[in-house]
Amino acid sequence: MGKRRSPLTYLAGAGGLLVAGAFPFLYSDFYVFHVTIVLIYGIAILGLVLLTGLTGTISIGHGAIFGIGAYGCAITMDRLGLPYPLALCVSTALGALVGLALGIPSLRLRGIYLGLVTLALSLVFPPLLMRFSGLTGGASGYSLPPVDSPVGALTISQWFYLVTVVIGLIAVLVLQNLKHSARGRALQAIRRSEPLAAAMGVSVGRERIVVFVLSAAYAALAGGLFALVAGAISPDAFTFNLSANLLVGAVVGGVASPVGALLGGALISFVPAVTATLPRSLPQYAFAAAVLLVLYLRPDGLASLPDAVKPLIRRWRRTRSAGPAADSTVDQNAAEARPASGPGDDAAPQQSLPPAHVRK
Repeated sequence: MGKRRSPLTYLAGAGGLLVAGAFPFLYSDFYVFHVTIVLIYGIAILGLVLLTGLTGTISIGHGAIFGIGAYGCAITMDRLGLPYPLALCVSTALGALVGLALGIPSLRLRGIYLGLVTLALSLVFPPLLMRFSGLTGGASGYSLPPVDSPVGALTISQWFYLVTVVIGLIAVLVLQNLKHSARGRALQAIRRSEPLAAAMGVSVGRERIVVFVLSAAYAALAGGLFALVAGAISPDAFTFNLSANLLVGAVVGGVASPVGALLGGALISFVPAVTATLPRSLPQYAFAAAVLLVLYLRPDGLASLPDAVKPLIRRWRRTRSAGPAADSTVDQNAAEARPASGPGDDAAPQQSLPPAHVRK
């Protein structure tokens, strides 16, 4: 049986949806664009939440899969003339195929060795884009065909923001349903102990491949959205730094919660932008300091902050509700502990007897 949620949780979720729906109509397209990028990074990090949070597998190649989705969407729109919904489907399928290719080595490799395979993908992807410049545009990048909003009352930034919000909600629902399904419990068993999971009848290899495919599909879908929103892409946007930032965002945000993916996306998007005005290499130091501070204060990620606040709120409520009653109880106990006195006790206090050797 799943954990029962309080009405406050549902109220907070409804409030969040209301704010998300009203945001593009309250702020300019500049802010809407940047928040859309945060949501796109959050969708990519959801793939790492699925992979690392459920199975404990670390991938350092999701930035490359993100780029594969971006280039797949751009090329199919430009060369094949597909509309962007179909181009997003194609880019997601390409990412799933890459996830399948990465999932096959996971049948024999574990831990750091599997991480090195994903690292190799992130390192080799930008040179491949430069090598096949006739298809990818090389160093100059690739520009997408212009896209118009199908709703006349919405700008293209507002439209893609709402599309990203809807896709993000669907991605979260799929992740949550998978997490609480029989397959999700099997994946969590694999994370705890692979031999024990195999002894219980779980097909460890098959489940690893499935989770790699789903995780890569998330990253490629996010990459396709990134290409649509940005309008132009280049190899410099999909280097090893992107893979490292996505992994850092997953860890700092929290690999156990979809909320952590959104917080991680905000971290890797806003912190470098805010610190970009600092001289020379100080932005990197500031980003590293922010990451280390969060990991030191909240090792489970920013998504675990409510777990730290809830005991304080309960303690404050208990103290507030029991304050007057506790004071009256203390006064009553003090009165009962005071010895009873006669009518003339205050005027003539009792005299203590002399010691025994004086009486003798």
